[in-house]
Amino acid sequence: MKRLLTLSTLLLLSIMTFAKPEVDGIYYEFFETEATVVSGTNKYTGDVTIPASVSYGGETYSVTSIGGRAFLGCSGLTSITIPNSVTSIGYQAFSYCGLTSITIPNSVTSIGEAAFYYCPRLTSVTIPNSVTSIGNYAFYDCDGLTSVTIPNSVTSIGSSAFFDCSGLTSVTIPNSVTSIGDYAFNYCSSLTSVTIPNSVTSIGYQAFYGCSGLTSITIPNSVTSIGEAAFCGCSGLTSIKVQEGNTKYDSRNNCNAIIETATNTLVTGCTNTTIPNSVTSIGNYAFRGCSGLTSVTIPNSVTSIENSAFSYCTGLTSISVLDGNTKYDSRNNCNAIIETATNTLVTGCKNTTIPYSVTSIGDYAFRGCSGLTSITIPNSVTSIGSSAFYYCSGLTSITIPNSVTSIGSSAFYYCSKLTSVTIPNSVTSIGIYAFYGCSGLTSITIPNNVTSIADYAFYGCSGLTSITIPNSVTSIGVFAFKGCSGLTSVTIPNSVTSIDYGAFEGCTGLTSIYSYIESPTSDTGSNFDISNYTDATLYVPKGTKALYQNTDGWKNFQNIVEFDVSAVQEISGEEAEAKVTGYYSIDGKRLSQPQKGLNIIRMSDGTTRKIVSK
Repeated sequence: MKRLLTLSTLLLLSIMTFAKPEVDGIYYEFFETEATVVSGTNKYTGDVTIPASVSYGGETYSVTSIGGRAFLGCSGLTSITIPNSVTSIGYQAFSYCGLTSITIPNSVTSIGEAAFYYCPRLTSVTIPNSVTSIGNYAFYDCDGLTSVTIPNSVTSIGSSAFFDCSGLTSVTIPNSVTSIGDYAFNYCSSLTSVTIPNSVTSIGYQAFYGCSGLTSITIPNSVTSIGEAAFCGCSGLTSIKVQEGNTKYDSRNNCNAIIETATNTLVTGCTNTTIPNSVTSIGNYAFRGCSGLTSVTIPNSVTSIENSAFSYCTGLTSISVLDGNTKYDSRNNCNAIIETATNTLVTGCKNTTIPYSVTSIGDYAFRGCSGLTSITIPNSVTSIGSSAFYYCSGLTSITIPNSVTSIGSSAFYYCSKLTSVTIPNSVTSIGIYAFYGCSGLTSITIPNNVTSIADYAFYGCSGLTSITIPNSVTSIGVFAFKGCSGLTSVTIPNSVTSIDYGAFEGCTGLTSIYSYIESPTSDTGSNFDISNYTDATLYVPKGTKALYQNTDGWKNFQNIVEFDVSAVQEISGEEAEAKVTGYYSIDGKRLSQPQKGLNIIRMSDGTTRKIVSK
């Protein structure tokens, strides 16, 4: 008994040791003479005042910091008073809080990473002169903020510091700042003006991406590094200028663009850009998201155009390459840029006509071209590149010719209005994400030469009602049909040896699954939605029911019915009208017309057949 009491006492002491002390509703951690405010058993709510010092256990401690995640998720917190004794605000200290305003005292020297991450009610914040750095994600998604003044003490603005602060209309960057981090003001769509001081030497990747309210920008002569896509999606930009004396960049000939001097690469353009004849290359994302751009002329000096240079230029109606360009052309007034040597269409627009001499549609060629409603691909084309029609949300129909052998990854990603696609038998590969998010797609035929259905290929195609997978297919990839909630019937051939993780997850409408697999394995049966196992009927080849009932995954189906594979036939509409005298369900019930799935039909000669109706 004495031993048991000793163990109980030790356990109690252990709990007391790790418990967070609470004084007047605030939880602390103590170290030597200092205290840190931390999260506790209960969420903080209402108005909270943090004291400069706290007494506990007969000792007095100075409150010097607000610990990481101390007020995380305190949506009921309306205001907080921070004493001058506090010098640091930790990681995610106020993330997901209900705060509307906050005053940071002059004692604080650093605002930690994600300190005010997603505080949508925060409308104002005062950053004191003592702060030297604003951490990564510090005010991420604080879309209630309308203005912010950054003091002269700050030398760096962290990555994503003001990401998606969509209400921010103005910001003053002081002369002390030397670097603006990646994504720093990404998607600050209400930002109408910003002055970049001469102290700044680097502007990070996508630093002002999606700042659609910006109309002009001046790059000071101190800047030696501009990250890729720094001003991408600034659709309102009409004026871009690099100050004279900058050794890295220029805006020669008042071109309204940023050009890297040494390489003659145009890195950022705008609605009013005129590409000078001295430019030899157009960089990645140079005009991406420039929706006000209506026409572009490529001079004969340009020998390199990067992928996505003109992606999401939704207003673009005219594209031409000047005669004499040795690398590109716009043959037959096609309103496109074609790489001459390879006959690859690299950039198109909503008015493009693809010439018959084109052999491939390049990666990102029509990416984000939402005004494109239909296009004819000629028989000369053999490949459709990755993301070729990515986010062409207005595209309603497309005909893929028999000459095409491959469809690249994300080729028709989020073409949400696309209702039907016929993929010819010439196609041997369909890339990952190929038809991802094509929610309007109601039917699709997968050709007999395709051997695998790639990961995410038809993810989110909620309009699909049935799918037949051909005998050539041996594998179905990760999440291949995930979220195809309208899918009621699926046919899986005997050739399939693997169905990967989540292939049919979220296919909650499935009522009939026809598996022709004669030797089922756990690699093929464990990746359906849980509702399929209880609500759907699994049809399996005659004589294999016991195998399915004893195989992991497949055995979860509560309704397993055998059918005679040799008797199942495909019947055309004309043949059915001429010879069929009656339709019956699998259990012998008379039907007025065939239902989706397996049916028994009586023929005019007195025989019966089994068919799968789609």
